[in-house]
Amino acid sequence: MTRTITVLTAMALALQSQPAVTGHEPLRATVRSPKIWQIVPSGDDRMTYFVNFEAAVKNDRSTEIRVPSQWVCVPRAELRVASGEWKTALDAFCVDVGSHSEQCSVVPPGASHTLPKVAASFYLEEPGGRAPSTVTVRFHLITYCKEGTATVSERVLTEPVGINLPATPEK
Repeated sequence: MTRTITVLTAMALALQSQPAVTGHEPLRATVRSPKIWQIVPSGDDRMTYFVNFEAAVKNDRSTEIRVPSQWVCVPRAELRVASGEWKTALDAFCVDVGSHSEQCSVVPPGASHTLPKVAASFYLEEPGGRAPSTVTVRFHLITYCKEGTATVSERVLTEPVGINLPATPEK
C-alpha cells in the first residue's frame, strides 16, 4: 500500500526540526476573516486548501506573554468530523526560527494581540470526489520572537472556525 503524505507550510519550505516551546497550556486565539486563496489537487481524493486569516491571541495567563507582530508557524490543522472528533488535516514542522524571529511584543494579562497575516493550509479527503461546502477547522500555531539574544516561543490553539469552501476544480 502506498501512502501519500502531504506536508505543506505557508512558506513551502523543507522543514527540519521542531524547537521546544514553553511548558504552558496553549494560548487561545480567535480566527478572523478566513479566506481560501488556493486549491491544489494533491492525490486521488485529496484537495489541499490554502487559507489566510488574522489570529487574535488572548493572554489568559496571570503573567505577560511575548509574541511576534507578524510571523507565525502553523504546524498542524485539524478538521472536525461528523462524530465531533478532530482529525489531523495537516502535520508539518516549523522551519529554522532563527531567520524568522523578530522582536517580541509584550502582551499583559487579559489583553489580546492580533497576528494579522497568518497563512496556513489543510487537506480534505473527498469521499466520492465531493467536497462539503463548509468545514470546521482549528489551527495549532507556534509563535517565535527574539527577547535579547534568546528566542521565545508560544503554542497557540485557535478556536474552531467554520470556513466556506469554494467549489473544487474538475479533476
